[in-house]
Amino acid sequence: MNILDEIVKNKKEEVNIQKENLPLANLENLIKINNDENLNEKKRDFYKALSKNDSINIIAEIKKASPSKGLIDEDFRPIELARDFEMGGASAISVLTDEKFFQGKLEYLNSVRAVTEIPLLRKDFIIDDYQIPQSKWYGADAILLIGRILEESQLKDYIKICNEYDLDILYEVHDEDDINKGVNAGLKIFGVNNRDLTNFEVNHENVFNLANSLSSNHILVSESGIESSKDIENLFMSGINNFLVGESIMRAKNKKKFIQELRLSKS
Repeated sequence: MNILDEIVKNKKEEVNIQKENLPLANLENLIKINNDENLNEKKRDFYKALSKNDSINIIAEIKKASPSKGLIDEDFRPIELARDFEMGGASAISVLTDEKFFQGKLEYLNSVRAVTEIPLLRKDFIIDDYQIPQSKWYGADAILLIGRILEESQLKDYIKICNEYDLDILYEVHDEDDINKGVNAGLKIFGVNNRDLTNFEVNHENVFNLANSLSSNHILVSESGIESSKDIENLFMSGINNFLVGESIMRAKNKKKFIQELRLSKS
């Protein structure tokens, strides 16, 4: 069993417990009440945030730990991080919510939402349709769907549910098969993960290899392996302008300044 299989196995067990603690019918009722109370709340449009072709758009990730790197930030303060990310000019914030392997929490979404105005992405391993309304309830504007762990039929079902809850989707791909599934399902935002989730090794060429499989109608995001403004400059010169950046931001002493430097890479 590789690490991805282990994560998915654990996630299924985790979601079953969550369903027992908060059944779907109760969850849906809470969302309805919340929607009725916040009818005038302005939508945080994740798709629109990544549609600015003339700028470098950074999805800055709140990430405490990972299976490959262990603990990344000992002094982990998600609210302060979120404020720094937005002040640094991030287009959106990714919040890792997996507990066992990444030391994340669903509650971080609500905490971050309370102090920011930009879109929030729930970064997790979505393997059950229950997790979609759950993401909405906790404050996400978009969710990550990983092609490698979803069947095409499952993917299409999840898209319908996301539409019902007005959630955007960042669809993560690792190879041509993943891309074909996403294109067939009608997805718009494709994230090419340069990290192989089965062994967590990084291949910087992956985004270049897969970019040609997408059309100009798709939004492309380069994920993983961004260490410096030079990395972004190289990718930007190849026509890529959306980036999900986690570890390098989390390790930066001045996170606000580091994001600003990444956004200025094209110049």
